[in-house]
Amino acid sequence: MFSTTSSTGMLCLKAHRKNSLRGPFKSITALAKSILVQAGEWPSFVQCAAINCLMKFMAASAEHAENMSRLIFTILKKAENVSVEQTILSGFPDLLVRHPNIMEPWTSDVFDKLEDQDDKVRASTLTMISDLIVKDLVKVLQIQKPANSNT
Repeated sequence: MFSTTSSTGMLCLKAHRKNSLRGPFKSITALAKSILVQAGEWPSFVQCAAINCLMKFMAASAEHAENMSRLIFTILKKAENVSVEQTILSGFPDLLVRHPNIMEPWTSDVFDKLEDQDDKVRASTLTMISDLIVKDLVKVLQIQKPANSNT
């Protein structure tokens, strides 16, 4: 009985991965991507919903994660809306757990948000990074002092 259930579950998972960029997934992804590309025309809550949608698909499919990571992290760099930045930052740990090799090149963009002008973004980034460190998902290899530090 358990083998039938688990094999059925595995078949569904394989079908989802195989079809993640076809059929309704393709049209939903295209809609979310178009919302993000034309972000100025949409309210922030719609942008956040589109980001959540893409990041959920990215977590489900390595191919999708590779294809959409450049868009997501470009938005993170250029976003003017705090809620958009926080949405991306809140979804990053899930992607890092699921696809560490794909997300590793983008961790520097996340760490850069520690120097953001907005206090809320810096606080969200610090909380997220400290959680990743505590869970042993990110290792702090070296802490450097600023060049102008006299201590």
